[in-house]
Amino acid sequence: MKNILLILGMFVLLSFSITRNNRKNILGIWWDANDKDAPAAEFAIRDSTIWYENTNEEYKYQLKKDSLIVFFPDDVLRFKIEKLTKDTLVLKSEYGKGIYIKKVFNI
Repeated sequence: MKNILLILGMFVLLSFSITRNNRKNILGIWWDANDKDAPAAEFAIRDSTIWYENTNEEYKYQLKKDSLIVFFPDDVLRFKIEKLTKDTLVLKSEYGKGIYIKKVFNI
């Protein structure tokens, strides 16, 4: 019984660590990987909102396990996070797959 509780506890801590790393890596300004020289980003993910350049609107979002959930006024969209590193984000939804890169500007 102790072994089961120990394994369960380790799983909970690992899940928390993965979510915390996802939050750290997902924050930033993201460009479409197929249009790296675009004049504007696709979206920016902040602490509690995601801002879309094409509409100049921002919406609340949540990270849950391997999903990014965006709360639009009339809909809720769930994106599966297939890959997330410090500079690459791959999202998949019912509408298709998007590959994004995070640009770093040296000023």
